[in-house]
Amino acid sequence: MKRPLVNPHLHLIALAVCSLLSLRLAAQDAKQLFDQSLVEGNSCKKMQLACQAAKLDPKKKDYQDACDRFRTSTNRSDETFRVKAIDSLSKNDFSGALRWTNSFVCNADTKASLQSQIADAQKASSPAAPTPAPIVAVQKADQSSTFLGEARSSFSEGKFDAAVASAKQVTDANLKPYADEIVNKVGAYRAAVSAAHSSEASKDYQGAINNWRTAQAINGNGPDSPGVNIARLEPFTRQAAPAAQPAPVQVANRPAPPPLSAKQAPPPPVDINAQVGKLLDDAGKASAAGQLPVALRGYESVLRLQPANTTALSGKADIEKKINSDPAEQAKSLAQAIHDFYSSKFADAEDGLRSYLDAPTAKSKGAAYFYLGATRLYEKILSSSAQKADTAIASAEVQRPFKDAHAAGYQPVERLVSPVVMRAWRNAQ
Repeated sequence: MKRPLVNPHLHLIALAVCSLLSLRLAAQDAKQLFDQSLVEGNSCKKMQLACQAAKLDPKKKDYQDACDRFRTSTNRSDETFRVKAIDSLSKNDFSGALRWTNSFVCNADTKASLQSQIADAQKASSPAAPTPAPIVAVQKADQSSTFLGEARSSFSEGKFDAAVASAKQVTDANLKPYADEIVNKVGAYRAAVSAAHSSEASKDYQGAINNWRTAQAINGNGPDSPGVNIARLEPFTRQAAPAAQPAPVQVANRPAPPPLSAKQAPPPPVDINAQVGKLLDDAGKASAAGQLPVALRGYESVLRLQPANTTALSGKADIEKKINSDPAEQAKSLAQAIHDFYSSKFADAEDGLRSYLDAPTAKSKGAAYFYLGATRLYEKILSSSAQKADTAIASAEVQRPFKDAHAAGYQPVERLVSPVVMRAWRNAQ
């Protein structure tokens, strides 16, 4: 029996089709990994995802650049922890050495080696008697001050992993709010950087610049160099007029006038009217420029000063109508409110979150309820130095939005909020 003839050209075509499909699938997988790296909060996993994407699609320069950038950041953090761990070990501070070693971001081999050195050094040292409880309590109080100083120093130097690791060691009730603020700022900075990378990936260069400016406002010395990225992206937006920024408006209203005598000082109503006029003018300009969340915040600021101001009431209603009819504007409004929370602008955050929740078509009410609870919690804690965190957590104003967030099925990202917020969240279950 003769074998059927096989066309060799068909075989080559099949191989070519298979190869093409394989390349396309690899490119799709690479993009998925890269997109995931932009929103991943764990620094080590972020680097691994970007590097895997670069390996799958080596033609994409963005993937390799992100891989190199994330690797440099993690290596810098691990080197900081290694130096501090060795320094603590040289002073026979075994608990300090172990704490810094356990803070390693990604270098598992170095971490394991240091852990082994610490264990050997502990065995070689003579056994010490257990430290009495009162001494431990005193050490904790002293250490909280030291940890807070380290957190502030690391944050100012742009070493965020070290800053968070130190801040989370603060246990003194009087110092913890300051440590939580550092953790919140790091979370806000990383969220802004992730948003900047996502905007650039979708070729929204102005959006990327705005997010880099947000990160720069939090810490101009932070990882990934916001100023460098702003300068790099600005040529892509030369044809567009620069967007008005809300920050100068607020700053311009805050500084006190030159010192005047009591007789020379203008009456309070004139000051309020001037402030209201400036806010209304800025809100109108923001609305005309399409910056609806900024305009809404301006009108709400006016209504806090003059609740019956008809121009602000009308402007707010018009802006809310526009936002509620556009899902993209709703998302921007929620993002602006959450940014205000992380910037400690709690009054603006609450106004923005409540406006968002009033919209019948809002899609992310769980997140809005969660950040409304977090905002009210901080407002209560900061309203009085005597306000205890437990009292604020137990208050109905804080518990109600957290319960609504639970009912909506919202799951917060724990690394982006402070421990006291997570405690209030769990308490509402």
